[in-house]
Amino acid sequence: MKQILRSALASTVFLLIAACAGTSNSSGSSTAAAMNANCPLSGEKVDPACTTSYEGKTVGFCCNNCKGKFEAMSATDKKTKVANMK
Repeated sequence: MKQILRSALASTVFLLIAACAGTSNSSGSSTAAAMNANCPLSGEKVDPACTTSYEGKTVGFCCNNCKGKFEAMSATDKKTKVANMK
């Protein structure tokens, strides 16, 4: 019985690690190309590995710090930032 539990636990851990390794972004991320060339917060060049999905669009950021700030914004502020993206 202990071996079955160990095996199940090991499989679960492996699957969790594999799932995390397969995504370079946190929740809300997207693998599609970003619709913007510059970060909507800093104005710096977008890092293709740092994106999030917003209203069906992929928004790119220069870093995870800017991405986190964007995700914490109100819906109104997000809408304004997306509308002003280049």
